[in-house]
Amino acid sequence: MQSTGPIRASDSGVRLWQIAGFKWVHCPRCDGPARSHAGRLVCKSCAYAEGGPAPNRRRLREVVLEKHHPRCPARQCGAPVPAVGRVVRGGGSEQLMAVVRCPTCGQTSQHPALALTPAEVGRGNRRFWNRFYRRGPSLYLTRGIGAHTLAVYNRTHLELLAAWLGADLRERGPEAGLTMMARLPRWMKVAGSRDRVIKALTDIREQMDREGLAD
Repeated sequence: MQSTGPIRASDSGVRLWQIAGFKWVHCPRCDGPARSHAGRLVCKSCAYAEGGPAPNRRRLREVVLEKHHPRCPARQCGAPVPAVGRVVRGGGSEQLMAVVRCPTCGQTSQHPALALTPAEVGRGNRRFWNRFYRRGPSLYLTRGIGAHTLAVYNRTHLELLAAWLGADLRERGPEAGLTMMARLPRWMKVAGSRDRVIKALTDIREQMDREGLAD
């Protein structure tokens, strides 16, 4: 009988913002699954929509960042940066990105952004802005594990977590810094939680298949 070795996983270096182009959240009307993407929410169950028509990204120039109080990522700086940046063209990701220049050290950096201009926020989107930018709707794909909550954004997020947390040996990849895997909380990675975390991820995968929640 052929013996099988330990299951290995290598950190691909992905950051959370790279796979969080959209999230499955609770619909504010029917509590069903709603797709939240680029400042717009559409419910899969009742067709409720919030946030206005899907924006034409080609017309966007300056947009508001997702993070409320962004800071310069430079190691020796960390100063506050403007919450408005220039849209980054290309890249092939669903996540809208904006470039911001730090007024303290002059370094430019890219940040996840909403498809909302500063003028739109001040022109009547204040209620929507408060809902999605400050608080946001609760995530739909969650499971309780003891005193903690396992939350999944979408299927890509699910499969990355399942591959990493289900491995016997986890290895650092070529990317340095705080990757998505490096930032996972300790309770997710300890041996005592492994079986419950894997079972929860399996339950979420079955729920997504059952309800037709695709990326």
